[in-house]
Amino acid sequence: MILIYSRPIRSLKASSNPTSWCRYRQQTRAWKNVEQTEVGLFNSLKTAHRLRANGYWFYREGVTLSLRPAEIKGSWIDINLYEIKVQIDKRLQQGLRATKQRTDMTQEEYFRMNDFQDELCFK
Repeated sequence: MILIYSRPIRSLKASSNPTSWCRYRQQTRAWKNVEQTEVGLFNSLKTAHRLRANGYWFYREGVTLSLRPAEIKGSWIDINLYEIKVQIDKRLQQGLRATKQRTDMTQEEYFRMNDFQDELCFK
């Protein structure tokens, strides 16, 4: 566990208000856990609109990589599925966002599978 100060220590000025001393002490002397500094600030990752790595997807957004394919044309896209990288036929510069459409499944099959998965996950 790593602990940090919440704020740097300032010089203490004499104050007649006792609550200001308590507030100063909480702000400067209280230790905080790094893992808990942003608790509650982010949305839950288990929502229906977020793609999971093992979920069904018809479109997947990714980032182009600097890897050179074996052929002259094309680029590699990291679509954030474990170690899977997808090759496309267009040459794009590194760091661009691209959307890949799945070609082994029709939209009707995708929506049927997606509805089935939502029924399993959110009951």
